[in-house]
Amino acid sequence: MTELEKFAEAVPSMEVIREFMSWCEEQKIELASPLPNGVHLYPLTEGLENMMARYFKINLVKLENERRALLKKVVTQSERSQ
Repeated sequence: MTELEKFAEAVPSMEVIREFMSWCEEQKIELASPLPNGVHLYPLTEGLENMMARYFKINLVKLENERRALLKKVVTQSERSQ
């Protein structure tokens, strides 16, 4: 399965996650990780898009490369048909 296919399959779930995270932000709820001592927490600095990509096992570099290749193919086909 290509990264584009994985992404397309994950989009509906990603939208739900974004809505939930937006609600959390409105409620002043933050994701946090424990410090090595296990006592204190610190807010996560990783962006939501990166976390979702990890969760859905989508390689963002490969995804971008596939997007660019697809765009190049469409542009090339469009130029040929003119």
